[in-house]
Amino acid sequence: TGAVRWVLKLLRRFWFNSGLAVGLMLVFAFTGAQDALWKIFATSNQLLAAMVLSLAALWLLRQKRRVWFAFVPGVIMLLTTCTNLVLLLGKYLENVRANVTLMTADIILMILTAYLVFAGIRSAVRFYRRPAEALRTTETPDPPSDNQQ
Repeated sequence: TGAVRWVLKLLRRFWFNSGLAVGLMLVFAFTGAQDALWKIFATSNQLLAAMVLSLAALWLLRQKRRVWFAFVPGVIMLLTTCTNLVLLLGKYLENVRANVTLMTADIILMILTAYLVFAGIRSAVRFYRRPAEALRTTETPDPPSDNQQ
C-alpha cells in the first residue's frame, strides 16, 4: 500500500507525466512499435466514431426524428471497423507470442463492440415495442351500463 501511494503521488506530478509520455514515444520511435500500435489505435478511434453515430441515431429515434443520416454512416463505419478488427486478429494470430498485448486489446475491442451493438439493438427494440404495449394497457373496455338493451 505504501508503494501504491508513492506511485499515485508521483502520477500527480506534471513533470513525471510529461516525462513518461515523452519516454514512451521515444521507445515507440526507436523500436518501430508505433506501426503496430497505430493500427489498433486507429481502429479503436474509428470504432468510437461509429458508436457516437449509433448513439446519435438512438437519440434521434427516441426524439421521433429522422435517423438515417446518422444510422447509415454509423453502420458502415461499424462494419468496416469490425472487418479491420478481424483482419488484425488474423495477423496477430500468426505470431501470438510477439503480439499478445495487441491481440488482447483486439479481442477486448471485439467483445465491447459486440456488447454495445447488442445493447443498442435491444434499446431500439424496446423503444418500438413500448408504444404498442402502452396502447394495449391504456385501452380498457367501457364497463357495461345498466341502460343497455
